[in-house]
Amino acid sequence: MVCRRLVLTLQKSSWTPLKVASVVNPNEMDLDKVLNLARQNLGRPVELPFGTGKGYLLTAITPPDPSGLNRVSYVEWTLIDVEHSHLPPLWSHRTTDLAVLLGMIHLEISKASSASVPAQPAVGVQLMNTQEIPPGGLMQQAMQPTMQQISQPHLQQAPHGGGGMPDMGNAASGTYATFGVNLSGELEDIDLFGVLQSVSICKMTGRLEIVEGMRQIEVYFEEGTPIHATKEDALLVEGASVHKGYDVVLESLMWKKGKFAFASKILAKERTVSKRMDALLVEAAALRDMKQELDNRGFDEYSAIFKTNPNLSESEFEALAKAGGIPADLAAQKTIFSQLKPSERLHDFLNRIPMPMNIWMPAFLNMSMQNIIATQSRGSQPVFQSTGSIDFSIIDAAYHEILRPETDMLSYPLFLFFAQREHQRSARTRTGYSVVIFDVKQNGLLPQGKHLRRVVRAFNLCRGELDLVGHFQTLEFGLILPFSNGEKAMGLCRNLVKTLAELPPDEVEGEMPLEPQEPEAPLKLSFGIVSVPEDSTDLTKGILLAQSNRQSKPQGRYFEA
Repeated sequence: MVCRRLVLTLQKSSWTPLKVASVVNPNEMDLDKVLNLARQNLGRPVELPFGTGKGYLLTAITPPDPSGLNRVSYVEWTLIDVEHSHLPPLWSHRTTDLAVLLGMIHLEISKASSASVPAQPAVGVQLMNTQEIPPGGLMQQAMQPTMQQISQPHLQQAPHGGGGMPDMGNAASGTYATFGVNLSGELEDIDLFGVLQSVSICKMTGRLEIVEGMRQIEVYFEEGTPIHATKEDALLVEGASVHKGYDVVLESLMWKKGKFAFASKILAKERTVSKRMDALLVEAAALRDMKQELDNRGFDEYSAIFKTNPNLSESEFEALAKAGGIPADLAAQKTIFSQLKPSERLHDFLNRIPMPMNIWMPAFLNMSMQNIIATQSRGSQPVFQSTGSIDFSIIDAAYHEILRPETDMLSYPLFLFFAQREHQRSARTRTGYSVVIFDVKQNGLLPQGKHLRRVVRAFNLCRGELDLVGHFQTLEFGLILPFSNGEKAMGLCRNLVKTLAELPPDEVEGEMPLEPQEPEAPLKLSFGIVSVPEDSTDLTKGILLAQSNRQSKPQGRYFEA
C-alpha cells in the first residue's frame, strides 16, 4: 500500500537483517536478489542500501506463514531516506512486480533531485473544479495544450551532491525521465470518469493512485490503456487484502470521495486488465446507475439485509427472479439467496463470498426489485414501544469489575481486545485513532500499584470520553485514543504529565497524611505514539511501532517527562 505510513521492519522481528551489498543505481537484478532472499527467509528483513552519500535503504520482508507451511503470502518493501531516518519511511508497498518497484524508487529520487532546483511549469493538466469541466465530463479542453508535452516527457539531468542520488535508468546517456504528478485532486471536485478519459485521450503511461480512508486503488496505464489494477483494504486480513484486475477499475469509478494522483512513467509488468477504456467506461456508467438505485433502496455498504421469505423453494425463487426486474445472472442470485445470513451486511457478505461487481450488483438489484431481499429499514419488522427505564449505572460497576484492582487498568488481553475493535471501527468508518505505549518508572523501577493508580487518576481527568488505558505486555502500558491523530495524542500525553504533577496526594489516596513524610521520588513517564492511518494501517505493526518509538526515541513520536 503506497501511502505515507510507518512500518516496523527491524523491530518487528527477532531476526537480524540480511545485508545485501550496497549499489549506486539499483536495477531489476538487484531487486530480484533481494526478493528471492526475502522469500527464502520468512519473517527476516533483507536490506539493500543504495545511492551516494547517506543515500537510501530499501527493506523487503515476507511475513511468516501462520499455518506453519512456509507459504509465501506477500512481500512488503519499505524505502527509508537514511539522512532523515528519524522520520517516517518514504513509503511501504506490497508487490512482486519489480518494474513497479523500480519506478517508485525513481519517483522518490526525482522528487529529492527536484527539491533543490527552481520550480518548472508542471507538465500535465491544471485541474479544474466541477463548474469548469467541459460538457460530457471531459477535461479535453484543458489537456489539449499539453498533450504533446505529456506524450513526450521532458528529460533532465538530475543534480548531484547533497546526499542525493545520481541519475538512474539510461546508463548510456546518464539521464532519466522526470517522474512527477501530472494529475491530482479530490474526487468530490472532479469525476474520475473525466480523469480516466483524459489519461486515455493523452495516451499517458504511469500509475493512477486513488486513496479513500484506509483503502487504496492503483491503476497502471500504458499509452492510455489500463493494463493492471490492485486494491487494498486495511480492514481485511493481511496477505488476503489485495484484489486485482478489471473489477478493481470498475470499483474505483464507484467512489465519490477520496484523493487521486497520477504519477507518470511508473510501469507494471503484471497484466490483469484486458478491456479497452471505452468499453470499461460504458460498463461502469451502467453499474453506477445500478449503484444509485441500490442506494435509493437502502442497500449501502453496511446495510443489514434479510430475505423477505427465507422458505422459498427453488422453483418459486426462479419464478420471482425471472419475473421482470433487470437481467442478472441466475446462478449468482441463487448463491446470494442460499448463502446470505440473517441481517448480514453487504460489505461482510462480499468479503465472505467474493463476486465481481458486474455480477453481484445486478443480482442484488434484481432481487431487491422482485422483493426477494430487503434492507432492515424496508422490511416488515415489528415495531416495539419503549416502556420503563434503564439503569445505566450498572455499566460503571461492570466496567470496574474487568479492571485489574491493583492498577485500575484493563488487563493486557482486554487492552488488545479493545484495540482490535477500535481498529475495525476505524477501518469501517474511515476515521483514525492513535495508540500510545508508555512506561512509568520511579528510581528506574516499576512503581507500586498506588502510583500506577495515580497515573490512571490523572488520565481520567484529561482523557476523552472514549479513551482507554490498559496494561501492555509485562512492564508497559497503553492508551487507545479513538478519533485522535498523532498531534492530539501527543497533546494528551503532555496534559497527562502536567495533570499528574499537579495532582495532590489526598485526591489519590483519599486521606491526608497524619504526619510529615519523606518525599517520594518523582514518577517518570516515556511515551511512544502511532496514529492510524497517518502512520500505519496495520494493527499489529502500529502497536509494535508505538512500542518501538518509545524505546528508540525517534523524533516527533516520543515524549518523556
